[in-house]
Amino acid sequence: MNNKIQKNIWALNKMPPLEYCSLSRAAKLLNCEIEDFLHWHDVGSITLCINLQEIKGTLKIKIDNKNADESPLKFYFDGTLTFNELTRIYKTWSRHSKVYKLLTTKDGLVPPSIQTGPLTTTYELKCFISDLWSIESRNISILLKDEKNAYEERILSAVSPSDSILSNTFQPELDERP
Repeated sequence: MNNKIQKNIWALNKMPPLEYCSLSRAAKLLNCEIEDFLHWHDVGSITLCINLQEIKGTLKIKIDNKNADESPLKFYFDGTLTFNELTRIYKTWSRHSKVYKLLTTKDGLVPPSIQTGPLTTTYELKCFISDLWSIESRNISILLKDEKNAYEERILSAVSPSDSILSNTFQPELDERP
């Protein structure tokens, strides 16, 4: 048995843990370069997130069919739950990644696309998202080589989604990509 005490980066640096901060602040706190974070993200050692405000796109939520009959999403689309209950009581998305609002028309909610397979059901919702979402692609070090320092993210994922969700990804609309 290994009796060695392992510490995390915050304990090693004698700092209180932070849930999130900017790359420049993290680099200063941890005495490293922003490029280090980009590299660590690209190789999968850490996951970087982006803080968004009301970005429009398509949210794809995949659930296990074993739990489909008790899914808060099913209850919401059946009219049993309100959007407020879905997001605040059931915390369907995540504590950090928020669905700001679902897309509606003058006639009401834009209906979701629901694809049911043998093992999973996927809901595709048109919506607006906000707050922290993790960056899926693993090649953001390209920013170091791009003179414009511009990068377009095509897929984002919720940070720590609800236990009832297998995956929770968001695809921003083309003109909304962060």
